[in-house]
Amino acid sequence: MKSVSVLIANPDATIRQCLTQALEADSRFVVKWESENGAEVLCKCRHFAPDLVILDSHLSGLDGMEVTKILRTRLSNARIIMTISVDSSRERALRSGADDVMMLDSGCEMIRCKVREVLERNLSQDNRTPLEICTL
Repeated sequence: MKSVSVLIANPDATIRQCLTQALEADSRFVVKWESENGAEVLCKCRHFAPDLVILDSHLSGLDGMEVTKILRTRLSNARIIMTISVDSSRERALRSGADDVMMLDSGCEMIRCKVREVLERNLSQDNRTPLEICTL
């Protein structure tokens, strides 16, 4: 697996740091960008085309569900994992277009496993080319 560029979006800097440390324990994952709100996520995706976006369902401004819907319509190849704090948000997150969902309190190994699972599942479904940016 080639290195995977990651954007992490969460309003809490401590959570962003924890997710970064959990992912970067595996040298294949490189967290290159962070965002604390939905508008930043859209801007960074448009300019940098991350391979993977991990975003919280409760971003300020545009929430994670809205951001995911926009990314799905304009950046259809983006891999998206949404973090949630309550299991009742799972179905809504998946309906918005997230590839998968994980609870915010997942352990480090579970986070890495979820990311690998999503990336491998998406790659096996088709022969996707590198992410292409569409005008947002």
